[in-house]
Amino acid sequence: DVLPTFTADAKNHEVLGTALTELTWEAWVRRHGPASPDPNAIRSSQFLVLKGGPAGWGVFIVEMGTATGQCPGTGADGRVGFFTGDCKTSQYSTSSLKVNTWQHVMVAVNQTSGSVSFYIDGKLDKAHPGPNAKNKINAGSAAIPLTIGGVPCNCASKYIMRFKGYLDEMRAFSAIVTVKSIAIMQKSERFVWHPQQLNFIFHYDFDNPPTGSTMVTPRDG
Repeated sequence: DVLPTFTADAKNHEVLGTALTELTWEAWVRRHGPASPDPNAIRSSQFLVLKGGPAGWGVFIVEMGTATGQCPGTGADGRVGFFTGDCKTSQYSTSSLKVNTWQHVMVAVNQTSGSVSFYIDGKLDKAHPGPNAKNKINAGSAAIPLTIGGVPCNCASKYIMRFKGYLDEMRAFSAIVTVKSIAIMQKSERFVWHPQQLNFIFHYDFDNPPTGSTMVTPRDG
């Protein structure tokens, strides 16, 4: 259940709807930190997931936050950020993820109320209450599908701001899902019986051989 250090793969990802008003994203994350031989991951944040390219929404980890680079964020490295299509309006967790430690991360966004909440290891870490018109779930470009582990670019490397670490059991829902519901669903391979199944968008279990690409359990899988 581990995906090793990888470059983003923009193939075969289920495209999220373009009119989301609520979003819950969650995954198990093992952060390696900023020390990396990859120049595309140094001096900038590392994206775990990005929908619709640089104009869309995403979840990232602050690395070398005081250095120059794109979306450097503020405060300590290892903080989780929710990208709103503009670095200046991104929101952040209070706590930092540990290095080389598996931790559960969940981000819940309500565009109607303008709230963004961060949960780490099943506990509320930081709530940014609304109203805040800048806390949006931007669809971004329809031509750019969901990308895991980096930001697509028109450059030689094809991706920048690449994540260095491990990911497991990544899910997304088009609703605000409680921590209790997430804990219940993590214990089951399928959860067709759960009310949130109707809001289920995708599940990447990363159980296939680690080749740098990903496999998805689709909505009806």
